Amino acid sequence: MTPRYPATPMKTGKPVFLSLLALVAIVAAVLPLNDPTDKRILQLTGMLEGLKQYHYQPKEINDEFSTQVYNTFLENLDGNKRFFTAGDISKLASHERQIDEQINAKTFTFFNDATAKYEKGIEKTAAWYAEILSK
Repeated sequence: MTPRYPATPMKTGKPVFLSLLALVAIVAAVLPLNDPTDKRILQLTGMLEGLKQYHYQPKEINDEFSTQVYNTFLENLDGNKRFFTAGDISKLASHERQIDEQINAKTFTFFNDATAKYEKGIEKTAAWYAEILSK
């Protein structure tokens, strides 16, 4: 009996990638780095290398990639649009096509800015909820 679906070539590397990612996470957690940014750089470097070498369809890190990361990150962080204001989004928009350069420079400007605005948004929303619930 012949198989219903033709055999397709697959990259075998998922176990290796997951092992590499786990190793990077363990090293980043255990290493006594003074600056938390050093750990982020180590994690990001390990993740990007894994994506380049073991992903089934690796993507080029360019402006298109930056836009996709930007949109996906903000959608996952605040998909219900409760924490970011329109002003926050307009300020973060300057990073939309810069994430690839930030990755290559090993900086986290977008992620740091987005996280700071997100935390302020959570505080502001929590204050609103507290005020509403008190009435």
